[in-house]
Amino acid sequence: LPEGERVAAEVAHLFTLLERARWAVAASFTGPAALPDQIWATCRFPRGYMDFSTTDQVPADEIELLHLGDLPPSAPEWRHRARVATYPNLKALTLFNMRLGRHDLGIELFRLGQLQCLDLRENGLERVPIEVMACGPLRFLDLSSNPIFEPPDLAAWPGLAYLGLRETRVPEATLAALRRQWPGVLIDGAD
Repeated sequence: LPEGERVAAEVAHLFTLLERARWAVAASFTGPAALPDQIWATCRFPRGYMDFSTTDQVPADEIELLHLGDLPPSAPEWRHRARVATYPNLKALTLFNMRLGRHDLGIELFRLGQLQCLDLRENGLERVPIEVMACGPLRFLDLSSNPIFEPPDLAAWPGLAYLGLRETRVPEATLAALRRQWPGVLIDGAD
């Protein structure tokens, strides 16, 4: 079966390239500012879906990045958002421009022990959702472009490295005090 051996060798080569791409993406990911406006998945076999995946499409433990931007609470898919908590290896979750406003997230973030990056930009949030405060492993949190007046208590996230507060209503004096109190956290907001 020389043809079969050639195909097997080609598949092995493509899989090696895929593994290198996964490594490169993971190594270059440093925070929300580094994310392009594209969907990246670091699953074993990356695939893009326009809806929440099901176990017949991909095992839940292979989903590492989920982009749900521009999915308003009025969208039919919104009622399935609780399913996000069933992805145990989820590392990055993008929920920007979903017009959440005063809606609860409806996602048990505390169940996501691997979640490191949460993007909540442009949601009309006046406060940080309670679900976010229970998400201890966060390293990157972007709350930019929300009408938030008061920053969250950073003690909730001992490993936090980045907090995005651009275009919020948090006073400059509060941002300056936060920077003094938490020098190890890059607090990105008005200077």
